[in-house]
Amino acid sequence: MQPAHDHPINLEKLKSIENQYRDKRNYYRFEIRGDAEILPVNQKNTHQQPLQIQLRDIERTGIGFICPQKLKRGDLYRVHFIKDSYQAEQAIMRVCHCDMINDNIYFIGAQFCCENSLMLMYQVNEQIPPQPQQQPHLKLSNQK
Repeated sequence: MQPAHDHPINLEKLKSIENQYRDKRNYYRFEIRGDAEILPVNQKNTHQQPLQIQLRDIERTGIGFICPQKLKRGDLYRVHFIKDSYQAEQAIMRVCHCDMINDNIYFIGAQFCCENSLMLMYQVNEQIPPQPQQQPHLKLSNQK
């Protein structure tokens, strides 16, 4: 696997950015180092190559990683976690923040999401806010 960047990382700036988000965590974030790949969800080009990333931290609800490309806040990606050169796990994530460290090196924070197929199965579209619905009044059998 190719590294996620070709330039040295400004570690002081990276630590400063990581500390900036430390108090916004839902759970304790574990510092990790590892490789992963990401692909946009609902991509039109199915032959697109995965983007290589370097993991920095993980918690129950999200991850932090270094990426060679700026990612747009709110976009969904499928992340493939690599262990011993094999895809070990995968998840869907939503980009929460994208901070530039150096030229073409970004620190990304992302939150894990529900699988899109599950959302589609229940006809849930997060882009459209729910409309208030009148609940039908159910008549119980012992009511007149």
